[in-house]
This record gives sequence, structure tokens and C-alpha cells, in this order.
Amino acid sequence: MSTVLGLMIPLLIITISSYIIWKGTDLFDGAASYLGRNLSEGIKGATINAIGSSMPEFLSTLIFLFYLDNSSGLSGGIGITAGSAIFNLLVIPIAIMWTLKFRKMDTTITLSRKIVLRDGISLPIINILLLAILSEQLIRWYHGLLLTLSYLIYLFIIYLELKRSKKDCVQINSDEYEIEMEVSKWKRFISLDFISLMFPHRKTSRNTAIIYLIYTVLVVSIGTWLLVYAIEQIGSNTYHFAGLELNGLGLPTVFVSLILGAAASSVPDTILSVKDALKGNHRDAISNCIGSNIFDISFALGLPILIYTLVQGGPIVLTPFLSKLNVDLWIILLVINLITISAMLIRGCVDKKIGVLMTVLYIVFLVYVVFISLEGEIVTFVS
Repeated sequence: MSTVLGLMIPLLIITISSYIIWKGTDLFDGAASYLGRNLSEGIKGATINAIGSSMPEFLSTLIFLFYLDNSSGLSGGIGITAGSAIFNLLVIPIAIMWTLKFRKMDTTITLSRKIVLRDGISLPIINILLLAILSEQLIRWYHGLLLTLSYLIYLFIIYLELKRSKKDCVQINSDEYEIEMEVSKWKRFISLDFISLMFPHRKTSRNTAIIYLIYTVLVVSIGTWLLVYAIEQIGSNTYHFAGLELNGLGLPTVFVSLILGAAASSVPDTILSVKDALKGNHRDAISNCIGSNIFDISFALGLPILIYTLVQGGPIVLTPFLSKLNVDLWIILLVINLITISAMLIRGCVDKKIGVLMTVLYIVFLVYVVFISLEGEIVTFVS
């Protein structure tokens, strides 16, 4: 009974955290659409949407490092970012296709080969950089700096592309991108839109959009903290909740993060990509998936590593098992990236055939996670 209850409570907390992250991102979408209303197609998805929707991965890595400390904390962050990267690349396009089919729309997602090639080259390069870093058992501050700088270089490439395409951009009336403010106070409340509750007649402006972005980070931070707490409880052998001693699964945190944490933190990416696809912005929908992965691998891991190692005044020490596991995970992710992006480039779209390929790859990934989790139980038991 204590084991069942010990799993049900964290799962309930994860559900609540997903809802908070979802609603926080829902508010972010209006602000991001306003701020990015004049960006060319494919750039908004790779930058504003990708950064905003990947905030849970960044915050979870930061919270994991300071909450669980050192090796366990980094492994929790790596589990969420690796799992989210797989989820973004394989599950979100499938979710988009099913949504379009449900709405009786064309399920073929058209792509820009130029955008896919841009992100398809950047992603493996950053992935290989991370692999080189994780092969070391001591993760130092300059490793975090290298990852962070790699994302800034990617943003600079986007900036150059934006400058070249700026002359072709059409200035859009800001009234078309009003930040949604529900009429019903109850709807505002359940949407966690407390800003419009306090300022119901506030007009959409650049300042309003920035306020919403800051508010979104605060809301998503709360949801992310709950997510990290729940993942830690599920992975524990025993933990205490409301005076009760409950049993978890007794697994290393990285395994729980890979599936449950990744799925919960990827809610924003899924929602934004599906919304873009329903609006016909297929390029933004897919560029958000790939751009989010670039952000996850470089910035969402790099900056927390840099902050933690500087604050703690020493490196993060990985055990041999976790070091090997982390390298294996990112090798698998690199292979999946190359297969999926190559298929996208060859076909120039995401259709049913690529959807089947993505489904098979994700099933293989899930089987791998089950296998290494069983191996992890053996290693933990022996040690």
C-alpha cells in the first residue's frame, strides 16, 4: 500500500506541475507572438518559441543541481534534457499529425529544407561538443561556458539570417496579436492569468508582453520545482510525505527524468508546435522542435553547469556508471537526430512514412530506457 501511495502522490504532483507549466506557456504564447510578429517564418520558432517553451528544461537542470547536488543533480538535468530532446524530435511531430488529422486537415507537414539544414547541422555539432564534455568525469565551469557560448553562436547565425531576410518581412499590425485576456474572471483564474485579473483593461504593448514573459518564467519555475520534487520522490527508496513513510521505485533519478520528467517538461513545446501547425505555420512548428533541442543541449545544460560550478567553487564529479550512461544517451540522441533530420531533408516534409519512422525510433528508445533502468538497479544493488 505504501508503494502504491508512494507512486500515486508524486504522479499527482507531476500532473499538477504539467498543468502549471502548460498554462504558463499558454500565456507566453500571446507575448511571444506579439514580440515575434515581424520575424520571418522559421526564425520565431527556432528562437522565441524554442527559448520560452524550453524554460522547464533550463530551470529543472538548475533546480536539480542545487536540490540534489553535484552528480545526482546533473544526471537529473541530463535525464530531462535528453528525454525532452527525444520527445521533441519524435513525439511532437506525431502529435501535430494526429491533431491535424483530427481537425480533418492535411497531415503532411511542409518544411523548409534551408531551415532544417541550418538546425540539422547545428544540432549534431553541439551534440558532439556535449559528448566530448560528458566523456570527462569532472565537469568544470569552462565546460558550461563552452556550451553556453555554442548557443550564443547559434543565435548569431539566426541574427545574420534575420538581417538578410529583413527586407522581405511584412510589418504586421500589432492588433492582430493581442495577448489573450479572457472575459470571464473564472477562466482567467484557472488559466493562472493573474495579470489580467489585476489589470483587466491593460492594452497590448511591448511592455505588457515583457511583463507576461517575466510572469511566465515565475509560473513555470513553480511548476518545474514541483516536477523536480516529484521525480526525486519517485526515484527514492523511501521518503516522507505528510508524516507518512512511503516507498518509491529506488531508481537513479536519471531514469525517472528520462520518461516522466521529459514528457512533463515538453508540454510547452508540444502546445506551441501544435498551435503553430494549426495556424498553418509548419516551418515554425518544426523549427521549434529542433530549436528547442539546440537550446536544451547547449544553454539549458551549459548555463546551470556554469552557475553551479562557480557557486560551489569546484567541479561536478560523475561516477563511472553515470558518466558512461550519459555518453550512451547522447550517442543515441545523436544517431536519432541524424536519422530523423536526414529523412526530413530527403522528403522535404513530415508525412505518414516519416511518422512511422519516428514512432519506431521512440519505441526503440523506450525499450532502451527500460533496459538501462534494469541495469541501473543491478549496479545500484551491487554497489
